[in-house]
Amino acid sequence: MNKILIAVLILIAAALGAAGERWLHFPAALASVARSTPRAAPARRVLYWYDPMQPSVHFDHPGKSPSMNMDLLPKYATSGGSSAVLIPTAQSQALGMRLGTVHRGLLRSHLHVSAVVAYDDRQLSVLQARTDGYLEQVVPHTAGDLVRQGELLATLRAPAWTSAQAEERALRHAGDSDLAQAAQQRLRALGMSRRQIQGLQQGAPVTDRIPIRAPRSGVLLSADLRVGMTVTRGQTLARVNGLDSVWLEAAVPQAQAAQIRVGQAATLNIAGSTPTPLSGRVLDILPALNADNRSLNVRLQMPNADHRLHPGMYGEVDLLHTDGEHLLVPSAAILNSGQRTLVFLAQGSGRYLPVEVRVGSTADGMSEILQGLQAGDQVVVSGQFLLDSEANLNDLPIRPLAPPAAAEPTRKAAAAQHQTRGMADMGGM
Repeated sequence: MNKILIAVLILIAAALGAAGERWLHFPAALASVARSTPRAAPARRVLYWYDPMQPSVHFDHPGKSPSMNMDLLPKYATSGGSSAVLIPTAQSQALGMRLGTVHRGLLRSHLHVSAVVAYDDRQLSVLQARTDGYLEQVVPHTAGDLVRQGELLATLRAPAWTSAQAEERALRHAGDSDLAQAAQQRLRALGMSRRQIQGLQQGAPVTDRIPIRAPRSGVLLSADLRVGMTVTRGQTLARVNGLDSVWLEAAVPQAQAAQIRVGQAATLNIAGSTPTPLSGRVLDILPALNADNRSLNVRLQMPNADHRLHPGMYGEVDLLHTDGEHLLVPSAAILNSGQRTLVFLAQGSGRYLPVEVRVGSTADGMSEILQGLQAGDQVVVSGQFLLDSEANLNDLPIRPLAPPAAAEPTRKAAAAQHQTRGMADMGGM
């Protein structure tokens, strides 16, 4: 009986020992199973669904695109991603992407307007009779003829000349120099030239015929000269306008008139008359605005020594405007979405960062950058639309414009603190 009891107890002890050993090794076994079992990937958060044909169109639920009836694709949230678009160098070369450099330079703007050639009124000479008389001889001329300076136009017979010359000669022979000088001044007032008076003093005969000559070379605008016509003192006989320089009358739209400055350089092209552009300058900006076409009349002056320009001609004027140095970038690099204006800044190693910029004036394929870039930056000028699509698809953030500097508030605060300290010092006194 005792032997049987002892055997039972030994069996129970062995069973308990085996159970204890299994209990001790159970956590290790669980860990081994956990390591051998593959973990399920965590569910990614969907930001929105988009049309694959129009990535900029977003939806808040899956389904079919309304345009092409294609399945909408999910856009997942990314964590720790870069804000730049990554394009390998080989791929960028295959796509024909080109870079441009931001630099400082002159922004040359060209304004092309039509103009008409007109007479230079500052070269207008008016020929008037200095005394009463009648025209004894007239050289046949009519309005529009070209005349040379000093060319004879007519001969005026003036009876008053005879008595004035006889008086001057008598006073001069009498030895009264003061009265003789007064008589000479009367002769000049009657239209006698200094050379004619000197000839009279040297013994030239008294004459009452006055030659009427062209005062300058140019176009005879008017010639009221007829044989036998009675002429009174102060009557206009002829008008001559020079052609050594001409005016250009151009109408500049009101919106572009701010680009015009007096003295500004200009070039003129007239088809068939000027094989090479002629250079001139802006002479004046007339103050009155043309109410019919909302334009300002700009007057330009052009040299015309060879008389190739004739009043009435039409031509094209190129007005060149420069306004100091600016930070410039090729205009092709700028993308305007309507809400933002941005460029893609090359950062090397095939990385391109979308950057918001503020653009000023634009001319000759260059744009002025007011904020957002620095001289020496490299920007994409060809292929940036692909980068923009990739940035929109990946929802990359755009580097915003820097806030305005707080230098002015700082100065105001320092001035206020200085004023308060001064008041405190005065109070201590």
